[in-house]
Amino acid sequence: MKTGPVQATFMGAILGLAAGATADTVRMTSGPFTAGAGGEFTATVESGYGGETGPGGSFQTFCLERNAPINLGGGISGNANLFDFTLSAAAHSGGVGGGSPDPISAGTAYLFTMFRNGTLSNYSFNGTAAERRADADSLQIALWTLEDEYTGQPPANAQATAWLAEAAAAVANGSIWGDTIGDVRVLSLWQGGNDFQDMLTIIPLPPSVWMGLASLAGIGVLQIRRRARAMTPLA
Repeated sequence: MKTGPVQATFMGAILGLAAGATADTVRMTSGPFTAGAGGEFTATVESGYGGETGPGGSFQTFCLERNAPINLGGGISGNANLFDFTLSAAAHSGGVGGGSPDPISAGTAYLFTMFRNGTLSNYSFNGTAAERRADADSLQIALWTLEDEYTGQPPANAQATAWLAEAAAAVANGSIWGDTIGDVRVLSLWQGGNDFQDMLTIIPLPPSVWMGLASLAGIGVLQIRRRARAMTPLA
């Protein structure tokens, strides 16, 4: 189908969202489930598309780099905890282990997807704040272990060890997960041109985009029908 200017612009926007090609802003905050220097953190998108949500939406997330600050209390344009962000498939700086950039491991992608789906085994999604905070600490240890963020042995943590075993089994079995990062991506935080922490996000197209695609398809069908009618000779 040949596209007009409005349709071309809309399709370009969709492709840009899917690729995570734009730099926008997100507000990062800690909360009752934040365990030390790691997750859970709350990411609230101020402008643009943060993977899981558009402006005004928020989601829970974890850190990829153990040696990088989030710099809560700082901010851009005088706004506390506000960061520019970019989306990609790799941590920008690489942290303690890995290259620069440092691609997400399949195990990390699996565990974060299970967490975001609310299906991560033994995670206290509906427990007390203390129970959920303890599980957040365990999950952060597992994620940092998978990302080679410990120079020595990671902290002894039975639940982290169990999740690491679960992730290894899932990655080894393609019918469960496989060697893929799925829809998981990196949300890299920036302030004043300085690179801060890399967080995890998920990038399915939001419902508004699917609605837009449906509308676009409807416009195309309507145009085809109008052209067909115009070409039909009068009896």
